[in-house]
Amino acid sequence: MKPPKKKLDRLTSKMHLESTIRSLERLAAKEDDARLAGALSHLRTNKKLTPKYAAMFLGRLKERAIDLSPSFFKVSLRRDDKEALRTMKPRMLAYLWPALTASQRKVAASLGREETKGH
Repeated sequence: MKPPKKKLDRLTSKMHLESTIRSLERLAAKEDDARLAGALSHLRTNKKLTPKYAAMFLGRLKERAIDLSPSFFKVSLRRDDKEALRTMKPRMLAYLWPALTASQRKVAASLGREETKGH
């Protein structure tokens, strides 16, 4: 039997993912954009988003005043993702920053990126 805390954490993570997917489905339905559909497909398959996809979604959600906590997003930081993070525009980084974990923020700092205020 799993400890109750572990089970609760797993259920909470699952609920966050489902909430994120529902919000992104609503957003994709409002906008006819192949990138949104691709990002949504990526999220369903991998349970995580690349930094570019996460920043794009968070920016669009903010523009449309759709309330969804950035902490619900799981962002992957593989080698190619780190390069995308390093070259990301400050405005997009501002959208992405709240979705990054503390360790991902340290990686971003090691790439010369820091939190920006501008979204």
